[in-house]
Amino acid sequence: MRTLALPLLLSTGLLVACGGTDTPEPVILDDDATVVVDTDLDTAEADMDVEETMSAAEMMIGEWNQETPFEMTVGDNSFTIMNGEAEYEADGTSEIEAMLIVSGQPDGQNSYEIDLDGTYELNGDVLTERFTSAEVEPVVSDDTTRMIAQAIQAALAGTGPTSSTVVSIDEDMLVRRVEGLGELRYSRNMN
Repeated sequence: MRTLALPLLLSTGLLVACGGTDTPEPVILDDDATVVVDTDLDTAEADMDVEETMSAAEMMIGEWNQETPFEMTVGDNSFTIMNGEAEYEADGTSEIEAMLIVSGQPDGQNSYEIDLDGTYELNGDVLTERFTSAEVEPVVSDDTTRMIAQAIQAALAGTGPTSSTVVSIDEDMLVRRVEGLGELRYSRNMN
């Protein structure tokens, strides 16, 4: 919940000016330092809708679940990235976790968990991400899968900034277009 102090003070002043007799309960800060106001007002004057608009950058903040798996080819290898979760923080940091499936590898040697930490910036509709660390773990660990995981990790660590276009974003859905991959859909994680 996002509340600004100035609108809160103005609404209290308007309530009294319009003849409202009930006074709002005190402002209480929860553990996240979010302002929570319990008004419990019975007056008709206080029964108004207040709509607040959030920028795309503000809507970006939070946890997102990947809805669309995507495939990519690097050299002779094809990869599918799926079951991803992305978390974008207000301070510009991000964490992405996903499952990477390598085509052409025997079962048990084709699945890897990826964890990327980095930063992001949203300018207009362009999302730029820079990964500062990459960790890749095989689902089934043996000499071959550990070697493949190290190669994938080295490749991810050596990438520069990546860019995508935010096609649409609202409180429930994020749609990005990545050149060569198409549109990727994410739903907000409400847990």
